[in-house]
Amino acid sequence: MKKLLYLTFILLISLSSFGQIGFQNSVALKIDEPNRARAIIEYDSCYLLGGKYFDQSLGRWEIFFSKFNKQGELTWLKTLKSDTASSLIESNSFLMDHSGFLIGALRPEFIKFVAYNSELDSVFVDFKISTDKYNFICHRFTNNSLKDTFFLSGRNKISTETQDIMLLRVTSTDTTFIRTRNQNQSNNRLEASYLDRVSDNTIVLACIEQEVVGSEIVYSTYLLHFDSELNLVYNGWLEKQTIPVSGNNGLFVDSQGNIVVIGSHYDFFGSFTNFNCYPSIGKFNASGEVEWYRSLGNNIENNSQYGSWESVIESKEKDGYILVGGQIDETEFQDSLLGRAAIAKVSYEGDSLWMKTYSFRTPREDTRDVFTDVILSSDGYYVACGASYQRVFHPEDDPWIQSLIVKMDADGIYDPEGTSIINLSESNNEINIFPNPTSSRLYLTQSTSRKLRGKVMNQNGVVVEEFISPGIHHTHILDVSNFVSGAYHIIASDESGRSHVRKFIIQH
Repeated sequence: MKKLLYLTFILLISLSSFGQIGFQNSVALKIDEPNRARAIIEYDSCYLLGGKYFDQSLGRWEIFFSKFNKQGELTWLKTLKSDTASSLIESNSFLMDHSGFLIGALRPEFIKFVAYNSELDSVFVDFKISTDKYNFICHRFTNNSLKDTFFLSGRNKISTETQDIMLLRVTSTDTTFIRTRNQNQSNNRLEASYLDRVSDNTIVLACIEQEVVGSEIVYSTYLLHFDSELNLVYNGWLEKQTIPVSGNNGLFVDSQGNIVVIGSHYDFFGSFTNFNCYPSIGKFNASGEVEWYRSLGNNIENNSQYGSWESVIESKEKDGYILVGGQIDETEFQDSLLGRAAIAKVSYEGDSLWMKTYSFRTPREDTRDVFTDVILSSDGYYVACGASYQRVFHPEDDPWIQSLIVKMDADGIYDPEGTSIINLSESNNEINIFPNPTSSRLYLTQSTSRKLRGKVMNQNGVVVEEFISPGIHHTHILDVSNFVSGAYHIIASDESGRSHVRKFIIQH
């Protein structure tokens, strides 16, 4: 067993937590250290989160891992400080499974892999390769079950107009690579965005072709299948099995071997800078043939970082797919853009079944909430992680990026009791708040489709919090842990001036 090469330490922190289904928690390291969760798995009856935080003492982004029990209580948090943790790409910079954590530093000059056991106290893989040697830019990676073989997808470093798809197989002693393009793709930009192992013998790549047609850019996503020796066995581009999506947000292989990709669809209007960008999902069958693609959700700012789908899994009922990500809306009632974390379900046939959204902060000039990953927990709930961004600095909002973990029922609804489903459309109350009394979080749901602007007032009539709830199927989560004990009122007004008043109690 190799000696631990990097300093690992535990930050002792105090976080408010509450033992109920539907918990939401912020993984704050220090009040001035922004942090964002990227991935989540279930392990040993707990939830493990992995992400990045900005270490103020070092002045750079590092890696953290945290563990929550099924009731939402934080049980440990560890950070890694090493050259492994800095300069990582934003998406899929590490992988987690039951055997441990795999961290990949995908830098322009080299690629380095370090694999830790599940307690982060032992290293069992540690090697790197030079990207210049293979003229290679890596976008994503995966590994075999033993973590002794890695597969990397990307493209060549551009020295001319030619850009090729590249796939590398890397072990501690050997590197094999292939570089491919089709004859009539010679003037188009190509890249292999996501890859996965359908089995130990089959690797699938989601590839993106970017073609300039007049004043527009046409994106196409297709699949390449390789065997374990990197022999190309299927080429979706040659078979004309493409979808008009820049499929660069994720790839998922379902229980039937079908392949689902998520990304964005672009419509251009006369120039490269005038376009609409739509969050999208596409499905290929196990053979690589197109089943369907759909645009689903709002992204009025055309920023694919916030109005996008970030992760997809199969639904609990095995009748469709669950997507998580973010949605962006703007109305005359709102004085700024509002980015909301979103969870949605589509059927196996691509029909939209439902969508729910969540927000976690007082909306200011530029507030964004987004889910980045989701799992189906063994107790039948969806658990999503993500981050809440407050991009315009306000001292009371530190840290300006906060990690999130949220537990939801089979319909994507936050359920604090875990015993019943809240049916918003049939509720007699247009505004619901729970739990009441509370000491940490207060949840507001609404059955009205109108946008609501709300404020929280204490017993002296002083406004202590403001928020916006954009409409039906939205849950706004208020952090009241710092409120003094006593009675409070929520006044929520819609666009017509109609007000709803609710009273709640803070008990510490």
